[in-house]
Amino acid sequence: MSIFDSILNVFRGAPSRAVRSPRSSPRLMVSVPARLRAIGDGDQPAILEDLSTGGACIRSHTRMRGGDQIDLAMNLGIGYKFDVHGRVVYARPDAHGFQCRYGLRFTALSQDDQNRIATYINDQKYGRQFGVRPFSSESEPA
Repeated sequence: MSIFDSILNVFRGAPSRAVRSPRSSPRLMVSVPARLRAIGDGDQPAILEDLSTGGACIRSHTRMRGGDQIDLAMNLGIGYKFDVHGRVVYARPDAHGFQCRYGLRFTALSQDDQNRIATYINDQKYGRQFGVRPFSSESEPA
């Protein structure tokens, strides 16, 4: 394809790659054990990989599809226990194992829980910026 053809395609409105909009809320990368319950299943282990006030990314061996409804239990530390409802937005199999990566959108999250998650994310980001861990996120005793 010549340069002339490329320019001509631009003016013809040739399809371009989709432009992704920025996330609506900041995400925090984590690696925290969590408990997942899909409709009709019992509790299953999962790893929380990132977190925002609108959703999360988890890794689990439980097989789910986009649109599935789930419950997710997260214990991020003292004062930061959450039992949230969500919907699977995407499912991506892991190329190196038996787990899948799932994107979740939280549904029916209370304003109080949104505020607590936002506080946790801000505390963690601020602490990481200065190389310290905030007291509020220390794990609870077993």
